[in-house]
Amino acid sequence: MIGRVEKLPSVSRFLKVHFRPDKMSLTKAVMATALVTLTCAAQAQPFAYVTNYGGNSVSVIDTGTNSVTTTIPVGVSPAGVCVNLDGSVIYVVNGGGSPGPGSVSLIDAAFNTVIGSIEVGADAKFCALDPAGKFLYVGFYGEGAGNGGIDVIDTGTYAVTATIPIGLSPEEIALNAAGTELYVVQPNGISNAGQVTVIDTATNTIVGAPIAVGKQPFDIAFSPDGTNAYVTNEIDKTLSVIDTASLTVSTISLSGVGGAPTSVAINPSGTYLFVGTMTEGTNGGLVAIVDTATKTVTQSIQIGTSLDVGGIAFNASGSIAYVIDFTNQAVRLIDTSSNSLEATSLAVGLGPANIAIGPVDTAPPPTSCLSEPPVPTPRLFVDGYGGLSVIDATTNNVVTTIYAANMGFLAVNAAGTCAYVASGVGNSGNLQIIDTIAGVVTATIPLNAEPYGVAVNSSGTPAFVADYIGTGVAQTAVVDAINDQIVSTITTGPTGGNALPLGIAINSAGTKVYVVTVNGQSQSVLYTIDTVQGTVATPLTLATGSSSIVINPAGTFAYVTNTHSGVGSVSVISTASNSVTATIPVASYAGNLAISNDGTRLYVISSSTDSSNNLSVINTSANALITTIPVADGALAVAVNSKGNVAYVTTQTSAVDLIQLSSNTISGTIATNNYSTAIVFSPGLIDPIFANGFEH
Repeated sequence: MIGRVEKLPSVSRFLKVHFRPDKMSLTKAVMATALVTLTCAAQAQPFAYVTNYGGNSVSVIDTGTNSVTTTIPVGVSPAGVCVNLDGSVIYVVNGGGSPGPGSVSLIDAAFNTVIGSIEVGADAKFCALDPAGKFLYVGFYGEGAGNGGIDVIDTGTYAVTATIPIGLSPEEIALNAAGTELYVVQPNGISNAGQVTVIDTATNTIVGAPIAVGKQPFDIAFSPDGTNAYVTNEIDKTLSVIDTASLTVSTISLSGVGGAPTSVAINPSGTYLFVGTMTEGTNGGLVAIVDTATKTVTQSIQIGTSLDVGGIAFNASGSIAYVIDFTNQAVRLIDTSSNSLEATSLAVGLGPANIAIGPVDTAPPPTSCLSEPPVPTPRLFVDGYGGLSVIDATTNNVVTTIYAANMGFLAVNAAGTCAYVASGVGNSGNLQIIDTIAGVVTATIPLNAEPYGVAVNSSGTPAFVADYIGTGVAQTAVVDAINDQIVSTITTGPTGGNALPLGIAINSAGTKVYVVTVNGQSQSVLYTIDTVQGTVATPLTLATGSSSIVINPAGTFAYVTNTHSGVGSVSVISTASNSVTATIPVASYAGNLAISNDGTRLYVISSSTDSSNNLSVINTSANALITTIPVADGALAVAVNSKGNVAYVTTQTSAVDLIQLSSNTISGTIATNNYSTAIVFSPGLIDPIFANGFEH
């Protein structure tokens, strides 16, 4: 558990475990460098997830090798963590800034990527998942004293379906074995007895009077059979044992252990409790072992040089206990056969708080395009009225044409195995996910809006779709491409509505999404979404008539095309300062654009007053136009290969023109679809691709 905020640095008191050893199915993936390669071994060991309260991150531990594999940025002040039943989604509760709401970060466990964020009550702390996995319960302090509550989240829709006011601020929460009752631990000042409030999960109402426990209660754990609940009481140095049938309370003294009890976990067989302590005076930083049959302390284990012990979790067999050493920002291992501390010390983030362990992996590999091995050769993906053409860029031959929706917006994952086509008009738009290897549409996700662009994380999930709703609202839908569902929508237009999105792009790290929107006064605005926090930066006013956008590979600059009153230009935007640093004149009309893999050249589809079409080439170091290359009439979109020596331009004449950039001449034509509107170059195993939005 992690402790109350006002007691920092004794933040270790917030820690707690949510572990379901009875659920044993998981699809776990690993991603090597920028390439998406999913592997899955039978009976692979599960992963543990540690919230780093001070570091705004989650550390991922492979319990098979007992090594930290990655660190995932999440929201502000993450405390609670829960894992869904098949281990595919991790729920992280973030306290958020003050004042302001809390949030729940949704992590796709296959790619260790945040795929969405759900707003919950202010100063949110802990979570509990019902045994069926359908509802997630999140406790929050609320703004001001006496405004604590529980938010109930439907895990199928990621919507908060109920908020239960409970008065006193909640600490840990836990569900009984049947999932019919939620127990909420509530302190009532350091001088008064605390309480446990019981909530009926069928009606989301409080049942009976609160159960009195000791002073400053904090953590709670149920016995596996659900007959007892154990609550740590910091001031009293006791454990309250609640008989869940009679709701009577007995007490186990921990006064001789040393330190104040905070966290508690029970082994899978229910025979003993591990109780973590925080320092009081000169004592603390140990784990007390309590025999649940005799209700006595049998042993105490000092956790190295730790002063404060945080969350504790057992593996499925109960042979290893994972213990958070808050003092040294580490996770330590206890061998429960000998009750001895192992030498292994796993370094995690700042202020480690809570720990949860996923289920054992027994599931077969996923069958979506995300599980396909990366395409070894570079490819072009061209979308138009005739479907999605897949072109081998080494031979310039069309490999296959996949019928999806007519003329949509296109993005492709780094591996080149998944294409994302957003199309449709009115509120009947959808996002189609296409397996480019099998040549089939694997999912069609209703957007309930009209799409105007799509971008995707290099891993292939999540995808972001810039939408227009008929009421004049511009929003961005965040789509989980593994579970094929929208996890959240983010407003990316003025609050008064009457807004239209025209371009969308994502940086190479997947941490920022940029949406160009035009409001009712034809004023263009850039909205920047922090994909980790789920927040939107202060909108940046752009030149009138902005449309397409691209981000350089380093993520330091965004480039937006503008056309107004017969004058075309490109705005150069510093992503660090969120400001326009330069404006580059081009021809009278500026449309779609692409950037070279090294970020030194920008290519812009443009046209002159005589309606002739050009490809404007810009030096991004000098922010100056180098040359214009004549291209075919009706040029619509452009892509550049990874070496930067060939540009590909789509036209309205069922073709893609190849331009040799060394000589600035058209060297060939590839026959594709009628009226091809979007093009993406995928380098295969050469380089990762950075997905762009394309002009409508």
